[in-house]
Amino acid sequence: MKEYSTEYWLRHYEYAMGYKEKSDSDNSNAEWTKNNIEKILDNKYPHGATGTNIIKALIKFFEIYHPTKTQNITELLIEYIDSVRTKESPLIKVSNYLKERGE
Repeated sequence: MKEYSTEYWLRHYEYAMGYKEKSDSDNSNAEWTKNNIEKILDNKYPHGATGTNIIKALIKFFEIYHPTKTQNITELLIEYIDSVRTKESPLIKVSNYLKERGE
C-alpha cells in the first residue's frame, strides 16, 4: 500500500475508528483522525483535511460505515473545501471531485 494513497487513508480511518487493525505503514495520528471524523459526524468541519486522497478516503469510509450520511457528508465537505480555498491554494482537484459526487 502506497503511503498517503487513498487506500492508506481509508485503512487509517478504519483503524482510528476501531474497525481494523493498524497497518504496518500507518504513521498518522489516530486520535487526531478520530476527532476529525467525529466532528464530521456532528456536521462540523474537519481540520486540515484538504488533500484529494484524504477526501476520497473519507467519502469511501462514510460509504462503507455510514452510507445513509454520505450525501450530507459530501455536502459538508464541499462547504469546508470552499471555506479554506484561497488564491494561493485553490484546491480545484478536491473541489471538483466533491462536486461531481454531490450531483
